[in-house]
Amino acid sequence: MKYIFIFLLSILAVACEYDNNLFSGKLVRIDDFEKESYLNGEMVEIDTVGTFQIDFLSSYMITTLYKLPYFIKVYDSQKRSFLGNFAYKGNGPNEFLGFSVLNQQQDSVLWIQDYYKKELTGIDLHKSIDEGVFAVKKNFDYEKVVDPLQVFYCNDSLLLVKNLDYEKGVQYAKFNPLRPNQEVSPIFMYNTVLSQQDLNVMMSLADCLKPDGKMIASLTGVLNQIDILSLEDSTENISVKMGASPSTIEYIRENRDKLYDYYISLPRCNDTLIFALYRNKEKNDRLEFHVISWTGKALFRLFVREDLRDFNIDWLQGKLYGITKSDIVYVYDVNNIINSTV
Repeated sequence: MKYIFIFLLSILAVACEYDNNLFSGKLVRIDDFEKESYLNGEMVEIDTVGTFQIDFLSSYMITTLYKLPYFIKVYDSQKRSFLGNFAYKGNGPNEFLGFSVLNQQQDSVLWIQDYYKKELTGIDLHKSIDEGVFAVKKNFDYEKVVDPLQVFYCNDSLLLVKNLDYEKGVQYAKFNPLRPNQEVSPIFMYNTVLSQQDLNVMMSLADCLKPDGKMIASLTGVLNQIDILSLEDSTENISVKMGASPSTIEYIRENRDKLYDYYISLPRCNDTLIFALYRNKEKNDRLEFHVISWTGKALFRLFVREDLRDFNIDWLQGKLYGITKSDIVYVYDVNNIINSTV
C-alpha cells in the first residue's frame, strides 16, 4: 500500500476540462500575486529514513517512517529533540496509510488511518509521550465505505471520505461513524474516470480539508489548478488556475515530458490560507509556494532554492517545513505571511 500511496503523490494532477466538471462555480485565472519574495531555508538535523510525511501537534513534530517497525517518530519541534517512537506495526494495525492533525489549535488527537482494518485510530499523543506507550483515545471504523481513496476526520460525528466511482467520477461523502447504518449520500465533484489509466494520471490523494469541515482545497482537477470546493453549496466553488496549460487527459498522456507548470505534493491549509507547492519548468524548473485565500485571492508567491517534494506547516509557530527528494528537511519562517492582513 505504501508504494501506491507514494506513487499517487508523485504523479502529475489532471482530471478533465473545467467546463465538463460536475460542480458549478467560477474559474479564476492567476496572472499576478499581491506579493512575491524568497524563502531562506535552514536545514533541520533530524533522523530521516525512507519516504515520510510530516505534521505538527502542539509543540510536537511527527514524521512517518516506512522502513522501520514503527510508524511515527515524534520530536520536540522547538528543541528538535527526539521524544519517542509510537504505533508499532506488531502492536496494532497491520498497515497504516497516513496520519493527520485536523486543527493544531484545538485537537490533541493524532489520527492514523489503518487501510486494511478500515479504521481511524485516534492517538492521545501527550499521554503516549508521558507514559511511553501507544495510548489510543478513540477508534472509528468506516467498513461501509468501499476502498476509499482518502479519509478525513472532522469531529466525532463526521468523517469525510473521498472515493471513486468509475461511472460517475471522483466523489466525497459525509459519513457519521456513530451511525453506521445511515445512508451515505455522495457529493460528486469531478467528471467520470474511465479507466485505471485515468486514475493514475490524477493527483488522487491531494486534498486539504478546512478545519471547520465545510470546504476542501483539491488538486484532483486540472494539473495547474487549485479547486476550492464547498461541501455545502456547490455554487460557491472556485477554481484558481495558473497559466493556460492543456487540461485534457489525452494531452497529458501524449505530452507529459513537455509539460511546463503543475502543482506537486498536497496543499496545506488553515482557516484562512491555502499553501500549494508549484513547479515552474518554464522558469528553469523553479519551485514556488502559492498562497491563496479560501475566496480564491492570489496573495503570495514564495520562491525556494531547495528541491522540495513535500511540505507541511506548523501554524502555531509560523514555520513551513519542506522535504527534499533526498529526505532532508528544511524549515522556513512564514509567520509574517500567516499573520498577514493582506
